[in-house]
Amino acid sequence: MADAAYAVLTRDARTCTANLFIDDGVLLDEGVTDLSVCSPAGFEGDLALDIFVDAA
Repeated sequence: MADAAYAVLTRDARTCTANLFIDDGVLLDEGVTDLSVCSPAGFEGDLALDIFVDAA
């Protein structure tokens, strides 16, 4: 998810330091709504949550 990393790294450090970001959340904040390009070919499931993220 290089696009999400780029979006975070180019933000103002005073507003985003010490935050946890989720790739799809960052992309949605940037206006990206089609996340199908982020999935491997042939994958049609939901994105997986990280072990540090609550499912709720």
